[in-house]
Amino acid sequence: NQYVTADTYKKTLYWDAWMHCIQDGNADYLDANEFFWLQNTNSDTKTTTDMEQTGKIVRSWIHHNQLSKLNSNVIEDVFGFTPREDKKVELNPIDIGWDHFTVNGIRYHDSDVTIVWDKPDDG
Repeated sequence: NQYVTADTYKKTLYWDAWMHCIQDGNADYLDANEFFWLQNTNSDTKTTTDMEQTGKIVRSWIHHNQLSKLNSNVIEDVFGFTPREDKKVELNPIDIGWDHFTVNGIRYHDSDVTIVWDKPDDG
């Protein structure tokens, strides 16, 4: 579209995938579903103008990635699988330079769908 080119989308997709495996499961790095909060604080706790916190900053215990979000991005955007209410399959893939791909087991209206793409005239 006019705001996001296929190249920009591909860079964003690859960055998102990389974020989940920066260093083979090393939880020292931030991940896509992580958050921080102040422990032992209440609504009366104030933060000074120099950002001195009055509670202990705690890192979340969640260290998993958002694979369902990434799966949705790939299935709906890269593969172009667009859900419809009339039980028809609509494909409109974003051309990010992949010559071929296959996805199996997309559950759609009580059926499993497989998409096989081989770029026309790629040899």
